[in-house]
Amino acid sequence: MNVAAKFELYEKLATDLLPHAIEDARDASHDAAHLLRVWANVQAISDVEGGDLEVLAAATLLHDCVDVPKDSPDRQHASRLAAQRAQRLLTSYGWVDCKVAKVVHAIEAHSFSAQIKPISIEAKVLQD
Repeated sequence: MNVAAKFELYEKLATDLLPHAIEDARDASHDAAHLLRVWANVQAISDVEGGDLEVLAAATLLHDCVDVPKDSPDRQHASRLAAQRAQRLLTSYGWVDCKVAKVVHAIEAHSFSAQIKPISIEAKVLQD
């Protein structure tokens, strides 16, 4: 299955980010199939609620890019760690700061355990 192709208009973005998205996945629940389920939900919700789909594609791909084991004391920081990594990656790809910030906030707020209130449409959509 070509996972990147499922991101359609953002296939190049997915091709670039997929190796970073799931490279360390120890947990089968955070594999390529998980990304596709999240992407399907994001698209369905954004069809109604709106949001920048490029930001949402990047946030979907990178929301679990740092794999913190479920029994780790750092688990509550997983979304912040993933957001920091996403920021570095997207900056290295030449993304503008305002779009990077939207992706970072969406990733930080996607996890209920992080207790970060989603403010942007993209963060609300990713958190669902």
